[in-house]
Amino acid sequence: MLVGGATTGLQDFEEKLLRFIVLSQQPLQLVEERAFIELIACMHPTFRMFSRPTLRAKLLNYYEAYHSSLRKA
Repeated sequence: MLVGGATTGLQDFEEKLLRFIVLSQQPLQLVEERAFIELIACMHPTFRMFSRPTLRAKLLNYYEAYHSSLRKA
């Protein structure tokens, strides 16, 4: 995932999903809810939902990349 850089369609989708989870203050367990997984599958059939620990790691990486980009600005 890239902050402020070029992304593929799947990376863009993942970044928007992470942004949604953070900005709407969703619990990390959201990624384990069957209805949410089905909704995501309808929107992006090739996307494979990640686990809660993977989500936590991705959010931490996203935060660090975002924080780093702010320092450069």
